[in-house]
Amino acid sequence: SAQMQTATDRTVRIDVVYLEERPDEDDGPFLTEEGELLEVLVALIGSHVERDEYVQQLELNNDELETKTKHLDAILRHTTRPLFMKSIDGEYLVANQAYLDLFELETDDLIGRTDFDLHPEEIAKEVWANDRTVLETETPMEIEERILVEGRERLYLSSKVPIYFDDESAGPDAVFGMATDITE
Repeated sequence: SAQMQTATDRTVRIDVVYLEERPDEDDGPFLTEEGELLEVLVALIGSHVERDEYVQQLELNNDELETKTKHLDAILRHTTRPLFMKSIDGEYLVANQAYLDLFELETDDLIGRTDFDLHPEEIAKEVWANDRTVLETETPMEIEERILVEGRERLYLSSKVPIYFDDESAGPDAVFGMATDITE
């Protein structure tokens, strides 16, 4: 019987039972060949335990991610104001149902497209300029924007904020916005 350490400093107790009389050698608790074999087995057992713990952690992370995704999806589905997020290149990343309904679009029709794909050039330039201001100054802003909806010009108060996915020192990764129709 002996205790051995795995690569991650876990202690494993090893008991060897001999079916015949153990040969007389002074190699510690095990014969040299046994010790080498047991070291390999301990490494394999340690790897298996680590893998199981890693899989359990991944399952917990996946559950947490799934819960957060459900929460965000619920917000997007049930918020009545149009919401959107665009990349630093102006491509739509996310939009809620209210935004999609406003332009009679499906999600697949919007994601990856820009305002230049959706609006007349004059309007798209104005909206893009506002997005760039938020991204470049890294400052939230509220601005009135003219948008064509069903062929009619509408006036929206858009609240836009820079979004950072990872490191804020690298600058914003997206712009998030919420629009309120203030047309009289």
